[in-house]
Amino acid sequence: MSEPYSFILRITIDKIKYQEFMEAAPSQPCINDHWLQWWYSREMYGKLNLASEISSWSNLPSNQTVVDEWVKSKETMSFSTYDEATNIWDFGIIMCSESYTEILPLLVFAESVFKYKTYSPLDFAIIYPYFWGGDIVMAYMTFSKNAAILDTAKSEAHIVKEHLNYANHRFDTEWDNILSKIE
Repeated sequence: MSEPYSFILRITIDKIKYQEFMEAAPSQPCINDHWLQWWYSREMYGKLNLASEISSWSNLPSNQTVVDEWVKSKETMSFSTYDEATNIWDFGIIMCSESYTEILPLLVFAESVFKYKTYSPLDFAIIYPYFWGGDIVMAYMTFSKNAAILDTAKSEAHIVKEHLNYANHRFDTEWDNILSKIE
């Protein structure tokens, strides 16, 4: 049985830019040095060339469609919330995947929001075993003033503590919401 890792994207973005991002078509992947360093730092069986493995959801009409597809899939326990008071968008998937090739489109998606977002050192994306425990990090992305950066961090010890605390808190909150609906 697989034990899917969890994905969360926390972004500061004003309402107009958020709407523009959601209406935009999903981006094509663009492999750069950060992507290559991250890919070659991962330990996996039968690692293939990143260029032949990376994909995106460019066949879908909009980024909103990507989000909607995840959120409507109940078994993934996904959520997307935009807070107009703080301009913070959270997109999370509690039961995401344990497969590197399956998470690649999510990383392309996370990277693509960069040109729409407002700079904040608190913004990040992470894929880690929230639900099942452990400290292995599949992927960690931060956002500088100039770019989205896919980091080579392999464990939670290498993640900014505020990012990890935020992710855990959001997942705890969503998990409690799910449990309250079935009780």
